[in-house]
Amino acid sequence: YSELSDQTRALFRNALLFTDPPLHTRLRAEVSRAFTPRKMQQLEPRIRAITDRLLQGIANDPTPELMTSIAEPLPIQVIAELIGIPEERWSWITEISTVLRRAVDPFIPLDPAEVDRAATDLTMYYGSLADERAAHPTDDLLTELTRSEAAGQINRTELLSLLVILVFAGHETTTGVIGNALVALGRHPEQRELLRSRPDLWPNAVEELLRYDTVLQT
Repeated sequence: YSELSDQTRALFRNALLFTDPPLHTRLRAEVSRAFTPRKMQQLEPRIRAITDRLLQGIANDPTPELMTSIAEPLPIQVIAELIGIPEERWSWITEISTVLRRAVDPFIPLDPAEVDRAATDLTMYYGSLADERAAHPTDDLLTELTRSEAAGQINRTELLSLLVILVFAGHETTTGVIGNALVALGRHPEQRELLRSRPDLWPNAVEELLRYDTVLQT
């Protein structure tokens, strides 16, 4: 960590994962507005469209690899949609966020130069996108964050840190949840068949799958 640049360290220092109150409380309040039930309901049609497109990609595959085809791309694409990242940059965001995630993975050797390059590229892109949203607001999380910045509630480093952590930390956990759910339903075929015949049980099933095999162990 000490070998990273000052800019990269500032990015991580202001990230939700590594902050305590009162900073954590203030930053969390800025993004919590994007995750209200009403916002999620508004996003649901787009989530369905993204999911349908991913499913169509494996429709004719007799032995699909569900992790790389569904569990990995779906969460990061949904988060990118929520933030307001243009679709043509989703693949790039996925690749560069994977590099940044290595900085907090104790099992992967850290290449400080590689992480610094990724952090610089990502913050430059997010910064230019934030400037664009400030000039031309839309209905997305990034626009809300630029408004908070203009009101003095967060600064630019905090804004960039929020975006970075939402993408690389937010999608990995959901990928793990989907993978764990697939394994659990494979081990309990009677529950899988019950859900197929009773789709109304899915909301409760999601909560139970989160409890049954949580993705975060530490």
